[in-house]
Amino acid sequence: MSAPQPQAFRPLDRAGADAILARNRVGRIAYTRRGRLEVEPVLYAWADGWLWARTSYGCGWAALAGESHGTPVVFEVDEVDAGFRWRSVVVRGVLHPVEHPADGGDPAVWVHAVELVRALDPGAGAAALRSALVRIAVEEAAAREGGGEG
Repeated sequence: MSAPQPQAFRPLDRAGADAILARNRVGRIAYTRRGRLEVEPVLYAWADGWLWARTSYGCGWAALAGESHGTPVVFEVDEVDAGFRWRSVVVRGVLHPVEHPADGGDPAVWVHAVELVRALDPGAGAAALRSALVRIAVEEAAAREGGGEG
């Protein structure tokens, strides 16, 4: 009986990371709040070098965007084909609110965010306007894949 072979992992370039972000719609956001590490799933869109999302006002990570501009976060997305055949990207970036124009936000950014959110969830309709809209400025993206047999 032969010993199990270690699984091969290989890094992906930025284009590979961007492709993973573009193909998927659900990721996990990691952040700290009140001295605790938190991780939550989030529906997102990848566009223009930003991750865009909506959530309820008061949600843990959305509240961070309202507390201060420029909260550091980590965002992660996985694709699993089978067994050890997978791809993953980890983004480090800064969470920013997308402020409504009535609150001083840029009207073009607001409209763009609403359009992206409505495309993610066409059933959201007016709910997109009653949500906290946020975006993550991607400062660093590291991706890799596993190519072992599953």
